[in-house]
Amino acid sequence: MLPKYVPYQRRVNPMVKLNPLAQVQKKITEIQTRIDELHNYRPWKKLIQEYKLAGVKFSLNDMPKVTMVRLGDISFDEDIQRQLDLKHSKKIGSNFKMQLIQTVSAILLPGTNEFHSIDGQHTVTVISSFIDSGIIDTKLNWRDVSVPVQYIETDNRAFARKAFALINGAGKKTLSKFEKHKTHVFSARLDGSSDPDDVK
Repeated sequence: MLPKYVPYQRRVNPMVKLNPLAQVQKKITEIQTRIDELHNYRPWKKLIQEYKLAGVKFSLNDMPKVTMVRLGDISFDEDIQRQLDLKHSKKIGSNFKMQLIQTVSAILLPGTNEFHSIDGQHTVTVISSFIDSGIIDTKLNWRDVSVPVQYIETDNRAFARKAFALINGAGKKTLSKFEKHKTHVFSARLDGSSDPDDVK
């Protein structure tokens, strides 16, 4: 006698219903957690092994320094930086928030106080123009206002050129549309933002 046929009940995968935007609590992760993740990633282990075999060591002395620099001491090396994009400058100005300006990246020419920007010319130009136009409230001339600058001291223009390429694309992972959307959703849901871009 054959056993009675019982139709198979396919279980719904709970991961299918999981909405990554439904998160209602902030989640803070320690650096050690990220280090552990990286150490368990096979390609990373291979890279570390290759570095050790080749005797590769990095020096903390080569890390960029950060300081406040007068706008008047910053210039642009036009054969390294792109030309000023006026539309991009206007876009920065239209969405400007002083608290969100990015640190300018530059090289400091040895023995001088001359900083050549390798990233941040649009930010520097917008801030300077806002000061010059009276939009930023200060009695100072724009040349005397200081901004945060991350710099390496070198006169090696090839280094500056490679740093520009790294900072402006080759070394950055671009945000996906989902990651951009998630930023707005979580800003509203988790952080209580009432910014129109976050709540629409």
